[in-house]
Amino acid sequence: MMKLLVLCGVLMLACSGNIVRAEYYSGKNVQRQNPEIFKVDDLEEKTLEMLQDGYVPIFKEKFIDYSYSRSMRDIREKALLHGSPIAVFSSEYQGNKVIYDTRMREPEAARISGNDRNKNDVNNLNNIPVGTIESRPVRYASLNDQFRVIYFYKFNSITGIYPADLFERDKIYNSIQSGVVAKVLKRDSPAENVIMPQDIILKMNDENIKDVSAFVESSNYLKGNTVKFEILRKGQKIPLEISMK
Repeated sequence: MMKLLVLCGVLMLACSGNIVRAEYYSGKNVQRQNPEIFKVDDLEEKTLEMLQDGYVPIFKEKFIDYSYSRSMRDIREKALLHGSPIAVFSSEYQGNKVIYDTRMREPEAARISGNDRNKNDVNNLNNIPVGTIESRPVRYASLNDQFRVIYFYKFNSITGIYPADLFERDKIYNSIQSGVVAKVLKRDSPAENVIMPQDIILKMNDENIKDVSAFVESSNYLKGNTVKFEILRKGQKIPLEISMK
């Protein structure tokens, strides 16, 4: 009897442990599968707000506004692909794009001349020659609107810098091919009063910073008491160091 009670107790503990783990993984999966999607009027203003809240834009694109349900599905799938918990898209019109779609046309009977009408009576399918009824692919063109969408990633910046990608016009104006612009500097962070808002970060510890994703990756591997930067400020390249102590 005592052995039976002990065995029952062991089974109950094992079952309860499985239940806890199932709840833990279930919650994690639900969080991953349900990114938040916001529609805003001013995408730049929302981006700054997200940066202040500790998020960085990791990917941006124009998406095709097929229909509301399809657009939401496409944005959600892309957010999951990038591991992004939040996606923001703008209601601001970004032009349109011709989309080609190939679909099968409904089968239709071939036209039959008057002389052959009795011989190949369309009311008698057995009399219709092979190949007179067929389905075939047809290419359709439609004009669809485009909108901008940005995918955000939660980022705990140890330097206190929260950057955004440069626009193409900024690269052309400054004659550079890559870099990120410092948008938010956290208060009391190592970078405060060293890196300024609107500074363009070109290098960090001698590594070229191509975009925000590269900045995040490099930040995750920072070691030592100092971090070296090469920035572009008002057209002038400046080497800087920040102390991580």
